[in-house]
Amino acid sequence: MWRNKMENFTSSVLLELIQNDNESEIIEYKSNQNDTGQICKYISALGNAAIASLNPRAYLIWGVEDITKKIIGTKFDPYTSKARILPKDGNKKRMKNSNYPFITYIEENINPKIQLKWEEFKDVQGKRLVVLIIDVTHINQPIKYKGVEYVRSGTSLKPLNEFPEKERQIWKSFESSKFEMEFAKTNVSYPDIEDLLDINFYKRTINMDIMKVILFKV
Repeated sequence: MWRNKMENFTSSVLLELIQNDNESEIIEYKSNQNDTGQICKYISALGNAAIASLNPRAYLIWGVEDITKKIIGTKFDPYTSKARILPKDGNKKRMKNSNYPFITYIEENINPKIQLKWEEFKDVQGKRLVVLIIDVTHINQPIKYKGVEYVRSGTSLKPLNEFPEKERQIWKSFESSKFEMEFAKTNVSYPDIEDLLDINFYKRTINMDIMKVILFKV
């Protein structure tokens, strides 16, 4: 399954993702750049959904139609694009490119600072696609855009505080991650470790010298 292959994100893995997964709470398809503020809201919502569902990553994919999943390609380049900011009155007809770098705008307005990895795929069924990988593995609070946490509600993006159950789920996931990262025991002698663990199993499967390095950092 493609979810197990994301450490080696290739064109074939991306194609498998597109063919097998519709838009979901952790995947969004875009045919073009759209409003940069809206993209930031998607980063918040997708990232928060990944946290709640204990997924390490979420994905924004440019060059794919969102309903048909038809691969149409994109000319969007996050490194050269400028931020397109919607006016305060919400009139999309007056939305213009600013002189603000697209990626800089995102990095300055998304908190906490998360790992955002941009990938370009030049030949997916003959088309160029761009993927934003939103890595949420090292954060301990919901993701905000301009101070507001977002989640997906159907096809809409809504403030997280409108959905108390989702908010509880996100905070609960942080507690789960914290528990998994804690040491079961510390300051344990080797004889005690033998009592607590089936050391003979490790002896049969791992060279003992390596085992000593792992246990005692010698």
